[in-house]
Amino acid sequence: MIKLESASWPKDTVIPHKSKVHSILASLNVPIRKEELVYRSLVPEDVPELIRLESEWFPNDYSGNLYREIADKQRIALGCFWKAVNGQSLMMGAVIARYETSSDALLYVGKEKIIGVESRCTRVTNYFRNWRNENLYITTIGVIDEARRLGIATTFLNILYEKAKERPNCISISLHVKENNYPARKCYERNEYIHVFTVPNYYRYKKESSNGLYYIKVVKRSLADLSLLDKQRV
Repeated sequence: MIKLESASWPKDTVIPHKSKVHSILASLNVPIRKEELVYRSLVPEDVPELIRLESEWFPNDYSGNLYREIADKQRIALGCFWKAVNGQSLMMGAVIARYETSSDALLYVGKEKIIGVESRCTRVTNYFRNWRNENLYITTIGVIDEARRLGIATTFLNILYEKAKERPNCISISLHVKENNYPARKCYERNEYIHVFTVPNYYRYKKESSNGLYYIKVVKRSLADLSLLDKQRV
């Protein structure tokens, strides 16, 4: 049994590593170099290992249609791979995001009362109700412990940003993050994601619940009217 470092799990959670990558890396005992990493779209053959990794990273069950539909044109599914010395291509991390429109955007904001600067919350929720553009919502993003501090998450965010910019109607990128997941929050804030409000008890696992912080990054400047660039914490 291995104690996970992921802050997405409740404190002191212990579960076994289920993915193959950990045992292979342990047997190789060689460093992973940043320049040896390759980023590409996920394909159906990647799904079994992806599901195993997600079960380590998050307490949520992401093994359903999300992965069976990685070829959906409204989704972006990327993986980071390292070609090991034995020739195997090992998944180091993954990110899945979906372009959303006004019909489903509010589902990701949260149905419960939100906490934050009232004027900002009102502008954002009204924006979601009235827009005719797209938002790129990051459903899941994770990196294995052995490949931390190689810039993988930041590279994923940069790739998503460039893809969103190429999409004519996409004007923002957003996500939720667990309130006490400080490493993830720092990563998002370094990459110009702004915490706009908090959804109480957004994350639930067994008898525990945690607040979800909603972050947005501006892709096209039409969002500036929402004062999302105000750095004031909420």
